[in-house]
Amino acid sequence: MAGSDDVLAGPVIMDPNGGMVMDSKHGLRRIFGSNGKSGPVEFTTEQIGLYRGLMNRIENAVREEFGVERVHHTVPTFLTRIRGSPSWHPANMHDEYYHPHVDKANTPHYVYSGLLYLAEHGTDFTGGEFRFIDVDGNRTVLPFPGRLSLFTSGRENEHMLEKVLTGERLTLSFWFTCDPNLATDTYLGRRQARG
Repeated sequence: MAGSDDVLAGPVIMDPNGGMVMDSKHGLRRIFGSNGKSGPVEFTTEQIGLYRGLMNRIENAVREEFGVERVHHTVPTFLTRIRGSPSWHPANMHDEYYHPHVDKANTPHYVYSGLLYLAEHGTDFTGGEFRFIDVDGNRTVLPFPGRLSLFTSGRENEHMLEKVLTGERLTLSFWFTCDPNLATDTYLGRRQARG
């Protein structure tokens, strides 16, 4: 029998732009309508502005880091909480967050990938190290709140996440494209003019 920690253990992934949440208990479900007006979650104009401002700052950091003039935030964006439990096991393949992968292989228009860490390794959670898989040996990124990790989305940056053992690991994951036709103009379920 699963322990009480297992009921809430594993990944919960929310796409704040599309209004969808996925977890192993409920599957994929909509938490607010595409127009931002229906459903149980409502965001204030201030919250939407704060989120949009954060994504614009991150977009500027991508331009500066990679020396590119034009880059566009694209959907989805994932706010992910992974709660660790030693006895937790994935309920389905979508719970298996720990396999090596290449972002561009999953979504061909991704050019740049990024993570904003919202919890601290060793304090808020154990396990959950982010690893780049290299021919010469793996490189590890240890999360702490506010750490921004940016990298190109191609095969040169194959990566994986170690299993979260205890606590809660929180991250905001996002991707950028060079194609303006794939830029998002939706923030927390509401369409806005790109500024």
